[in-house]
Parts: sequence; structure tokens; C-alpha cells
Amino acid sequence: MTDTISREQLLADVDRYLDSFPPHLAELAMLLKQDMAASASPTGQLYDLFTGATDPPLLTLHTWLLDDFAVPGDERRVLLERHVWLSMFFAAAAILARESICSELAALDARAVVLAQLLAQESSRHLALIFPVESALWPIYHSCWGLHAESAVADHTPVSGEEGLRRAAGRLAPLKIPAAAAALAAERSDLLPRIMEILDDVCVVLQVLHDVSTIRRDIQWGRQTYPVVRALQAAGMASGQPATPDGVLAALMLTGVVAAIGRECLARLDACKTIASEVCLPSLSAYCERLAGPVREMIGLFSLRPQQEPSQPATSGSSLTFAPPINALDTAIKMAEGYLLADLTFRESWEIQRQGLLGKAEVIGRPFPAGSIIELLCREGHKLGEQVDEIAQLLAANGYRYFDHPGAVLPDIDDLGLLLRLVPYAADPQTYRELLQPPLRLLESQIGESGAIPVWLTEGDAPAHLPGVILWGADCIATQANLLLGLIAYDWAAYQGQIERSAAHIFGRYLDSGLGANHYYVPLYAQWILLTLVRQLNSRPVSASTAAILAEAQASLAARLDQECRRPAPTPQDAALLALACSSIDLPLSLAWRTTLIKRQRYDGSWAAEPLYITGTRGGLATWYSSRSFTTALCYSALKAYAREGAQSS
Repeated sequence: MTDTISREQLLADVDRYLDSFPPHLAELAMLLKQDMAASASPTGQLYDLFTGATDPPLLTLHTWLLDDFAVPGDERRVLLERHVWLSMFFAAAAILARESICSELAALDARAVVLAQLLAQESSRHLALIFPVESALWPIYHSCWGLHAESAVADHTPVSGEEGLRRAAGRLAPLKIPAAAAALAAERSDLLPRIMEILDDVCVVLQVLHDVSTIRRDIQWGRQTYPVVRALQAAGMASGQPATPDGVLAALMLTGVVAAIGRECLARLDACKTIASEVCLPSLSAYCERLAGPVREMIGLFSLRPQQEPSQPATSGSSLTFAPPINALDTAIKMAEGYLLADLTFRESWEIQRQGLLGKAEVIGRPFPAGSIIELLCREGHKLGEQVDEIAQLLAANGYRYFDHPGAVLPDIDDLGLLLRLVPYAADPQTYRELLQPPLRLLESQIGESGAIPVWLTEGDAPAHLPGVILWGADCIATQANLLLGLIAYDWAAYQGQIERSAAHIFGRYLDSGLGANHYYVPLYAQWILLTLVRQLNSRPVSASTAAILAEAQASLAARLDQECRRPAPTPQDAALLALACSSIDLPLSLAWRTTLIKRQRYDGSWAAEPLYITGTRGGLATWYSSRSFTTALCYSALKAYAREGAQSS
């Protein structure tokens, strides 16, 4: 870079452009800049982008060549350096944005598609300011991006042989664009074939170094890179055959594959230096010599008896670092567990109303949200008997009501169903048999002949202070399904007849009205609960009439689920509920939902609160209950379903 322009000035140009974005895009761009610095800067600072020993010289190559061509540092050169540098910066940013969308490790998701498009457009705009449409640069430009795209879409295809290796190295093909820009600006197009020949081999070496450094992660993620395929072949294993990171690393060490690959890379670099000397490009010759340092280090690291060649000392600062293997799914599960188990009162989930609901300055609903989270954790094997006992005592004390204030509302079947489902996880389930008899007798007294179960349970007349309209309806198929799941878990044999009658009512209502008959929960939650009930009943000996309506309901629910699965970009809770619904009927789980879950997880292991069920707000009107802990519990359960699916497939 000439003295008349600095990286600070160029990064200021970048910032000014990004500052023009609307807030939501600007937020994504801020994340992207940080990710660029973390992944492609040896210091973690954007100023040092692509200056590491094994980084492609994307931002400096054109200036090296301009120096080799003795282009004077006049205003024209400054303009050329500035726009090529900015073009390559924005090109690199667009590439990382697209890759981040597909990576579970990055926070950028599908919303960044527009950002990637804008960055790519800005990259081409800067080149268009100095190269007219008829310039010879543009065919090279489009060819390089074509090679990059071809390589990117073949990311999981086994790479073998020279052709496969060069295809993989096509990911770095945009490195040729600044070189072509410098040669054309210096009117040295005659050297372009030799320069491209050098850069083809340089890209191969850079790709090999990258693939060796990420080999543990690539094996973990199922990527069949060139070093992986060579190692498997040398060890007599077919490419695509299941292999562990440690197994491939052992094959690399014992077969001497890395030494062979390294010698091939050194031969390429020697050939490049020869060409560079012939065409008087000392900067490329010097770069190839520097790049040989990490290659020799790579050979030494994978040698059983590493030796440093006295005549070829390792280049200072050329240390080859290895990317650690990261199992994004396992990490996300552990993070979620850490969040959920940090506070076993689950206080964040409690519904605390301070806007005059039911004529009170403050009412608290604790047992149902906290107990529902406890249930989800118990299903995944966590021993929370003490917490189950506490929830049971709270529900018994308030008469199986949602709020912790006896008499504030009527008893409801959702709270009763929750306790019935929790009983098997109690330290001593038998202690609850007597405790549950009064609410179960009350329930039995209010079930209609059709099997319809009222949401709210009354003993005689409703208390005088309660409004005539019982909150938001007395009939909700999702709430009723939750109760039946409780009765199945509590005592199937004793309640089979009642369960079948009520199930016929629930699924009859669903077949008539769809999820319009669900009045309290978000639709995807209701869909999951109904599918869960179908599965529970199908696993038991039911009557022919019940089996018939179950088959009809399951077909309808499965068709609805298929439609929901086709919708784009769900929220994390949507993704979780879709995954849980598919898991309940043994359908494969979408990797896109898993990616959504992992990408949108917060750093503390939680997910942002999302609407789940109806509650009250000012003036007695309806709003949505939401809780970070409840949403997190659902997302955690979905991730565990992914882990089980992966364990079964392996």
C-alpha cells in the first residue's frame, strides 16, 4: 500500500458504506465485521485482515504486483489501489456472509441473504468505477466467481485427484481478480497467463493448509476434504465411510500422507517461484517462499519423528494452528442445560400480573409454567423429584388453580393434567394417589356424555366475584389433550373408557374445526400435543371406533404438519415445536430447524421468549404469555430429539 492511502482510511470508507444501512442490516453487518476479524485476522483486529501466514493475500496482492510493474504512486494508482482493495474487502465479506448463513456456529442466518447481496453488489461497483464494461477484467471476474460458486456447492463431495483438488481450491479463485486488475491497469496483460498459473497453484497450497488445519472439525461435520480422502485411501478405507477425527489423524500420521501432500505443495511453490523469476515478479516469488514455511511446519507436525531441516528454517510467525473440533449440537444442548438447571425455581417463567387482573394489584402464576419446564427436563432424564414435590404441594394448596391465590380463578384441567404427568417423576409417586382423588372426582363429575371436558372446573355455583364469562372459553382441544396425556401417564387402566370417549370428542372437534378448536395455545404447540396424544393412544389397545377416528385424525394432522414443514424461516420455538411434532410420529427432522435453533441460541444457553399461550392484560383483554425459560425448555427438548435421531442413524 502506498503512503498516500492507509488501511485506516479504507476501513473508514467501509464504515461509511455500512452506516448507510437500515438498523436491522447494520446490526447484521456489525456481527459480520467481528466474524471477519475473528476468522481471517491473526490478531483478531479488522486492520490485520488477511495478513496471517496462511491467509490468502486478497487485500494486498494487487499492490505487490503494481510495485513489481513499477507503476508510479500517482493519483491514478491511489485510485486503483483504493477501489480494488474495497472491492476485495466487500467480496470477502459477501463470501463470509453466505458461508455464515449455512454454518451452525455463526449467528448470521437467512436474514443475512440481503446483506450478502448488497456486499457483492458493492464489490462489483468499486471495480466498475475503474474498469469499463468492455474491459478484459470482466470475463476473468465472472470466471473466478463461477469457480468459487462451483467449489462452494460441492463442499460435501469427496475430493480426490488433481481435478478434485483444483476444484476445491476454486473457493479461493477470487484471489485472481486483484491480480488481473493490477496487470490490466499496468498494461501487462501479456503476463496474465503466467500470473494465473502461479495463482492456481498458490490457491491449491492455501486450500491444503486450510483443510489440514480444520481436519478434526471437517471429519466431525462430514466434510470429505482432500487430506481426509487421501488419508482414508492410504489407510485402505473407502471415502464416505464413517471415521472419527482421531482415526483420520492417526491415518495421517501413520501413512505419511501429509508428508506426501506437503512435498507436492513445496514442488508447486518451487515451480511458482521459477515462473515468477522468469517474468520478473519478485513479490510473488517472495510470497511463495514465505508460504513454504507453513507447509514445512505442517510436514513436521504430522511426522512421527519431526525434524527441522537446517537449510530451511521455519518462517517466523508461520505457526500453523488447528481449528478445534466443535460439535455445535452437543454444545448447544449443554448450554441449554446450564441455563435451565441454574435456577430450579424457574422464577423467570412465573407469570406475574401487575396490571389489575382479577381486581388484584399483583397475582402470581407459578406452578404451571415452572412445572411444565420441570416435566420437559424430567422427560430428558433429569432427576427433579424434589421440584416435582414442590409443584404438587403448590397445586394442592391453591386448589389446582393457575394463580397462587386460592379463589382467584377456578380450578383448571391444564394444572390438573400437569400434576398427573409429573407424578411418575416424583420421589414417591404413591404419596399422590390420595392427594389426587378430590380433583379427579371433581373432574369426573363434570365430563359430559359426549366426553367433552370443560377447561374450568366448578363446584356448585362459580364464586360471586368471578365474571360471568369464564376467561377465554371453556373448551380447548389442546388443553383437553394435555389432560388426557396426564390420565394416561397416571392410570391408563382405570381411566381407559373415559380417555377413549374424551379422545373421540377432541379429535371429532379437530376434524370439524381444525386447530380453530384450540383456544389457548399457539397452533404449533397444539399440533404437537395432539400428535403426541395420537401416538400415546396408538400404542395401547383401544376400541375399533377409537382406532378409526385416530387414523383419520392422524392423517389430517400429518397433512397439516407437512404443510407447516414447508413454511420458510421459523422462529426458534417454531422450529422446536415442528421438530417435536415430527419426532412424535417418527418423521425425519429438518436440518434447517436445527440450524435455526443453534444459531439463535443466546450466549447464556437460552432463547428469547416467544408467545405460547393466552393470558390477560389491561382491561381484561387477551395477550400472550411468554417466557425465556419455557421457550428454552422446548428448544432444549427439540435438540435432544436431534441428538437421539443422530445416535440412531449412526
